[in-house]
Amino acid sequence: MISKISKLNQELIDKWPDQPVGKYKSWFESRAKTFTEINKELSRKVSIEIKAKVKECYRNSMRYMHMGEYYEGYVWNHGIAFEHSWIVIDGKVIDPTLAIDVSFHKDRYGSEYRGIYLKPSIVFDFAMKQEASGPFLIDYWISVRDD
Repeated sequence: MISKISKLNQELIDKWPDQPVGKYKSWFESRAKTFTEINKELSRKVSIEIKAKVKECYRNSMRYMHMGEYYEGYVWNHGIAFEHSWIVIDGKVIDPTLAIDVSFHKDRYGSEYRGIYLKPSIVFDFAMKQEASGPFLIDYWISVRDD
């Protein structure tokens, strides 16, 4: 399945496939996994357990990655794609960030999650170097690309 990217952005990427944005898209598309099943019950439990905060998906996911696989990529929520991170356990998304109930929207989970698994050692290495909790996906791509 190809990511749902805006037509304009797709045209720009297709126009310059040898430029970094085109190379990144090609790399991402060839390696990303798509998830549509969400364990909402566990997502809510984890969200409460780690005291998840709105707009801190990388931090929230890092705090629970010892229990599953840490992914970075994109989530589609109500037709809009945005950068995001989450955990996968038994093939299902655990999303402690979008599990947070906010007054304006009770079900904030995405309809599709598409991302790349990052090993904990890679996540910790980038976190220590950057003194931040993410995102790290583009940094990871830069570290592994072979052009």
